[in-house]
Amino acid sequence: ASWRNSVFSRFSTTTKDMPNARPPPRRRENRFLSLTERKELATMLISETSWGTGEPRLAFGAMARAAENFRMSREAVSRFWKAMKERYQTSGILSGSPTKQRTGRPPLYSNKEVAAAIEALPFSQRRSIRQMAKELGVSKSALGRMINSKDEDGKDVICRHSNSLLPLLLPEHKVARVFYAFSKLSRETGLYYVYDQDVHVDEKW
Repeated sequence: ASWRNSVFSRFSTTTKDMPNARPPPRRRENRFLSLTERKELATMLISETSWGTGEPRLAFGAMARAAENFRMSREAVSRFWKAMKERYQTSGILSGSPTKQRTGRPPLYSNKEVAAAIEALPFSQRRSIRQMAKELGVSKSALGRMINSKDEDGKDVICRHSNSLLPLLLPEHKVARVFYAFSKLSRETGLYYVYDQDVHVDEKW
């Protein structure tokens, strides 16, 4: 039994004890590739492509290197390369996979139609997203997505606007405040008058 344990212990070494052992692959934080990662993966595969037979053909080990660099499985890189070759056969251009288009039910109203409907509303009915959504007959989440969306030029489809509660102070207003404070100052004593006869009314009244 002792010699069996010694034999098994010789072959029961872990990957940490092996100097040339490949480290385990790191897991991706996101399941899908971003647009930048798609471009980088396509550039890496194209750089290792040969055209000897007239058709794009990857070099030996290119998929394994790409899978290791982008923390993907070799099957996922193979599907990506297959889609690139199919796109080459249809368009004649070897390019990366395009971004996934929007799926699901199409929107009932376009952003331009909603923007035009908002402009037709009176100012009293578009003070908040909740009030606008009620007047337009759409949900708050749909209206919020439209507000955060951009047009083809990268500009906001629906622009936010905030109005201050108090009017802006002009230079003449600031001067008038100084004269008002000076009028409450006693020239004899150099002290301010007692505000027993003054009543201050704010917006709560």
